[in-house]
Amino acid sequence: MNTVSGIIAIVVLVLVVVALIDAASRPAWAWERAGQNKTLWIVLLVVGIPCPLIGLVAAVVYASSIRPRVVAAQGSAPPPY
Repeated sequence: MNTVSGIIAIVVLVLVVVALIDAASRPAWAWERAGQNKTLWIVLLVVGIPCPLIGLVAAVVYASSIRPRVVAAQGSAPPPY
């Protein structure tokens, strides 16, 4: 593996791990309100750790489409307990 591909692999790994940490840190109720499946996205991101192409696609889709919905849902009032 040459230097450029090694750097790209590290960048993709960092993106996937950051997306994974962000997804895991969001409360389940926010995911439900956004109409998304928290477990599915965490599994996709975990699978993306050893598979850079899957990881890159999952991290980009999460960051551009899923995360904004979950963050917006989280910004509303939490459910009553």
